[in-house]
Amino acid sequence: MTRPIGDMNFDLVKKCIEDIRLFPETLKEICVSNYGETPLYKDWIKVLEMVALRLPRTGIVFPTNGTLLGDGCAELLCSIPTVRLVNFSVNTIRERYEIFHKLPSKSYDIIEQAAQTIKRLRPDITIWISLVRDSQYQSPKEVELFQQFWSRYGTV
Repeated sequence: MTRPIGDMNFDLVKKCIEDIRLFPETLKEICVSNYGETPLYKDWIKVLEMVALRLPRTGIVFPTNGTLLGDGCAELLCSIPTVRLVNFSVNTIRERYEIFHKLPSKSYDIIEQAAQTIKRLRPDITIWISLVRDSQYQSPKEVELFQQFWSRYGTV
């Protein structure tokens, strides 16, 4: 199969979801972006709404680095009733965030705000905050500081 490089056509997304509906057993969970950054897709909320409507007993797993969940996006995510888990890939403490991710440290605030919003609006959603546990990237003290900071929002 060949197609232009870029986003998957929305009609193809719909077809995939309809094909999944035909599975003999209901999927327990679905991750619509294969651990990519879902909000980069312009119709991301439409995809999640369709999954919730067409696969109402399938939980949605939402992987993200969290930086695109500002400006009302966390609230939109919480409006999807079948979202079950949000996995934030933060990977480092605030003081090393810019160096590690090559993103402005203000992104850390966006991530924290998104985690707060999800916890407040949808306490039923499981929140995971991931860290690269490698001595090349973090000292034991940094791991400890990361866990202390993020454990108030979910599982680290």
